[in-house]
Amino acid sequence: MNKSDCQKNANRDGSKDRWEFYKDKKGEHRWRSFATNGRQVGRASEGYKAKKDCEHNAATNGWPGK
Repeated sequence: MNKSDCQKNANRDGSKDRWEFYKDKKGEHRWRSFATNGRQVGRASEGYKAKKDCEHNAATNGWPGK
């Protein structure tokens, strides 16, 4: 990924992204998002013990909610 890709990602419409929530190997909650072309465009930078904290972090990064 280069600087141009990062700028395009920051400015794109993410309303059709697919969001995935999962538990990592430590049992902590994480999220990741994928563009319509299947490329991963976002992810949690840390694990969360509580699912609601993970969902809050995802919401601050564009997750539209349930």
